[in-house]
Amino acid sequence: MSWSPIGRPIRVGLFEHDPDAFNCFRRLPKKPCAKPGAEIEIISMVMKILDWQWEIIDTEREFNVVNDFGNPQPDGNFSGIMGLLAKDKIDMSGLSMRITPARMAFAHFTFPIRYFQQVYIIKRPPENDFRNFVFAPFTTDMWLLLLATIMGVSTMRFACALYWDSRVGSKFNIYTSSVLETFGLMLKQRVQDPTAISTMFLEGFLIVAMMSIAQYYQTSMNSRLTAPPSSRIPFYHQNQLIDLL
Repeated sequence: MSWSPIGRPIRVGLFEHDPDAFNCFRRLPKKPCAKPGAEIEIISMVMKILDWQWEIIDTEREFNVVNDFGNPQPDGNFSGIMGLLAKDKIDMSGLSMRITPARMAFAHFTFPIRYFQQVYIIKRPPENDFRNFVFAPFTTDMWLLLLATIMGVSTMRFACALYWDSRVGSKFNIYTSSVLETFGLMLKQRVQDPTAISTMFLEGFLIVAMMSIAQYYQTSMNSRLTAPPSSRIPFYHQNQLIDLL
C-alpha cells in the first residue's frame, strides 16, 4: 500500500509546458498517460518505484499561474511556481527550471535529471568531395616544402655527380638527370647507382623520408575515401563563440 513521507499526498505543481508536461499529464496518477512529458514522466516513474502517494496540481487552474517559473518581487518574495513553493501551496515543482542563488534561498533543488546544452546546427558536408582530391592530403605549404626539398636534393645530387662521381656531359644534362633520378627514387624506380659515399647517404636519407611521406599520403587518402570530410566551423561550443566575439 502506498504512503507519503509527509502524511498526505505530495503536491506536484506544474502547468502545461512542452516538453516538460503536456498531453494527458493531468490524468496522473489516478489514470495512465502514455506520454505526459519529459519531467512528469520521470516524476511518475520515481513515485511509482518509491510507492509514494502524490497528486498533480494544475497551477493554471488552481492559482492562475502559467508560464511563470518564478521571478523576484519587490517585497522579496517570488512569483509563479517559486512563489507557490515558498507559500507552501505546492510541495514540489514538476517543471525543470534554472538554478540561481536567489531561488536556492527559497527552495531545495535536486540533482538535475536532464541536461540542456546549446548546439549549433550546420549544413551536412557532402559525402564525397573531389575538389583537389589528389592534393588534398597535404596542405599547400607542405607541397611547396616537398617541392623545395626535391629541388634541394637534386642540386646536392648534381654537385655530387659533378665533383665526386665525375660524370661526363654538360652541366644541364647532369642536373636534369639528377632531378629525374630524385623523382625516380620518390616513385620507387631504379636509378643509377651512386659511387660516392656522400651520395649514398643522401639517397638513403631520401628513401627513408619518402617512405614515411608516401605512407602518410596513402593513409590520409584512404581516410578521405572511407569517411566524409567534416565541415570546418570557427567554434564548437558557446565558450569558444564568446572568446571569438
